[in-house]
Amino acid sequence: MVDTQSLSLEGQIEAILFVAGEPVALSQLAEWLEVSLAQIEAIRGVDCSTLVRQLQIRELVVDVGRLDTVGRPVLFATTDHFLRQFGLTSLRDLPPLDIPLLAEGEDPPPLQTMLPMVPMADTHID
Repeated sequence: MVDTQSLSLEGQIEAILFVAGEPVALSQLAEWLEVSLAQIEAIRGVDCSTLVRQLQIRELVVDVGRLDTVGRPVLFATTDHFLRQFGLTSLRDLPPLDIPLLAEGEDPPPLQTMLPMVPMADTHID
Protein backbone atom coordinates (compact mmCIF):
# COMPACT_ATOMS: atom_id res chain seq x y z
CA MET A 1 0.00 0.00 0.00
CA VAL A 2 1.28 3.47 -0.92
CA ASP A 3 1.55 6.16 1.73
CA THR A 4 -0.26 9.04 -0.02
CA GLN A 5 1.02 11.48 2.61
CA SER A 6 4.52 11.05 1.15
CA LEU A 7 3.34 11.90 -2.39
CA SER A 8 3.58 15.44 -3.69
CA LEU A 9 0.32 17.21 -4.52
CA GLU A 10 1.05 16.53 -8.19
CA GLY A 11 1.53 12.85 -7.40
CA GLN A 12 -1.70 12.67 -5.45
CA ILE A 13 -3.63 14.28 -8.31
CA GLU A 14 -2.01 11.96 -10.81
CA ALA A 15 -2.95 8.94 -8.68
CA ILE A 16 -6.57 10.05 -8.39
CA LEU A 17 -6.88 10.67 -12.12
CA PHE A 18 -5.24 7.33 -12.89
CA VAL A 19 -7.69 5.29 -10.84
CA ALA A 20 -10.84 7.40 -11.35
CA GLY A 21 -11.79 5.90 -14.70
CA GLU A 22 -13.85 8.97 -15.55
CA PRO A 23 -13.38 12.76 -15.51
CA VAL A 24 -12.91 14.34 -12.09
CA ALA A 25 -14.09 17.91 -11.49
CA LEU A 26 -11.51 20.39 -10.24
CA SER A 27 -13.74 21.19 -7.30
CA GLN A 28 -13.86 17.50 -6.38
CA LEU A 29 -10.07 17.20 -6.56
CA ALA A 30 -9.69 20.29 -4.38
CA GLU A 31 -12.15 18.90 -1.81
CA TRP A 32 -10.59 15.44 -1.68
CA LEU A 33 -7.07 16.81 -1.34
CA GLU A 34 -8.09 19.69 0.94
CA VAL A 35 -6.44 22.32 -1.26
CA SER A 36 -7.74 25.41 -3.09
CA LEU A 37 -8.84 25.47 -6.69
CA ALA A 38 -5.80 28.42 -7.39
CA GLN A 39 -3.40 25.29 -6.19
CA ILE A 40 -5.01 22.80 -8.66
CA GLU A 41 -4.94 25.44 -11.42
CA ALA A 42 -1.29 26.22 -10.66
CA ILE A 43 -0.41 22.55 -11.12
CA ARG A 44 -2.40 22.37 -14.33
CA GLY A 45 -0.51 25.45 -15.51
CA VAL A 46 -3.69 26.75 -17.07
CA ASP A 47 -5.46 29.57 -15.31
CA CYS A 48 -6.98 31.89 -17.83
CA SER A 49 -9.98 32.79 -15.68
CA THR A 50 -8.89 36.43 -15.25
CA LEU A 51 -8.40 36.88 -18.98
CA VAL A 52 -11.69 35.22 -19.85
CA ARG A 53 -13.52 37.29 -17.22
CA GLN A 54 -12.09 40.49 -18.74
CA LEU A 55 -13.32 39.41 -22.18
CA GLN A 56 -16.76 38.79 -20.67
CA ILE A 57 -16.80 42.15 -18.86
CA ARG A 58 -15.92 43.89 -22.13
CA GLU A 59 -18.74 41.91 -23.80
CA LEU A 60 -16.36 40.39 -26.34
CA VAL A 61 -17.27 36.78 -25.52
CA VAL A 62 -20.21 35.01 -23.89
CA ASP A 63 -20.61 31.59 -22.29
CA VAL A 64 -22.73 29.43 -24.61
CA GLY A 65 -22.64 26.10 -22.79
CA ARG A 66 -20.30 23.21 -22.09
CA LEU A 67 -18.57 20.74 -24.34
CA ASP A 68 -19.66 17.15 -23.73
CA THR A 69 -16.16 15.78 -23.20
CA VAL A 70 -13.61 15.19 -20.45
CA GLY A 71 -13.64 18.09 -17.98
CA ARG A 72 -16.80 19.60 -19.54
CA PRO A 73 -14.96 22.77 -20.67
CA VAL A 74 -16.98 25.95 -21.06
CA LEU A 75 -17.68 26.99 -24.64
CA PHE A 76 -17.44 30.66 -25.50
CA ALA A 77 -18.68 32.53 -28.54
CA THR A 78 -17.70 35.93 -29.78
CA THR A 79 -20.28 38.70 -29.74
CA ASP A 80 -21.37 41.32 -32.25
CA HIS A 81 -19.46 43.78 -30.06
CA PHE A 82 -16.30 41.71 -30.68
CA LEU A 83 -16.77 42.06 -34.41
CA ARG A 84 -17.40 45.81 -34.22
CA GLN A 85 -14.46 46.30 -31.84
CA PHE A 86 -12.08 44.73 -34.34
CA GLY A 87 -13.70 46.12 -37.48
CA LEU A 88 -14.92 42.76 -38.74
CA THR A 89 -18.15 41.87 -40.50
CA SER A 90 -17.80 38.13 -39.79
CA LEU A 91 -15.47 35.72 -38.05
CA ARG A 92 -14.58 34.56 -41.54
CA ASP A 93 -12.58 37.81 -41.79
CA LEU A 94 -10.16 36.49 -39.15
CA PRO A 95 -7.01 34.65 -40.25
CA PRO A 96 -7.37 30.86 -40.08
CA LEU A 97 -6.39 29.05 -36.89
CA ASP A 98 -4.64 25.72 -36.94
CA ILE A 99 -6.74 24.01 -34.25
CA PRO A 100 -7.13 20.27 -34.64
CA LEU A 101 -10.77 19.34 -34.03
CA LEU A 102 -11.81 15.84 -33.06
CA ALA A 103 -14.08 13.84 -35.30
CA GLU A 104 -17.11 12.20 -33.69
CA GLY A 105 -15.94 9.18 -31.70
CA GLU A 106 -12.24 10.08 -32.06
CA ASP A 107 -10.14 9.85 -28.90
CA PRO A 108 -8.47 13.06 -27.73
CA PRO A 109 -4.68 13.28 -27.61
CA PRO A 110 -2.94 12.80 -24.25
CA LEU A 111 -3.73 15.62 -21.80
CA GLN A 112 -0.20 16.98 -21.78
CA THR A 113 -0.48 17.81 -25.51
CA MET A 114 -3.90 19.46 -25.38
CA LEU A 115 -4.22 23.22 -25.44
CA PRO A 116 -7.09 25.02 -23.68
CA MET A 117 -8.81 26.21 -26.83
CA VAL A 118 -12.49 26.26 -27.58
CA PRO A 119 -14.29 26.76 -30.87
CA MET A 120 -15.87 30.14 -31.51
CA ALA A 121 -19.38 30.49 -32.91
CA ASP A 122 -19.55 32.45 -36.14
CA THR A 123 -21.61 35.58 -35.83
CA HIS A 124 -22.25 38.03 -38.62
CA ILE A 125 -22.91 41.77 -38.64
CA ASP A 126 -24.99 43.14 -41.50
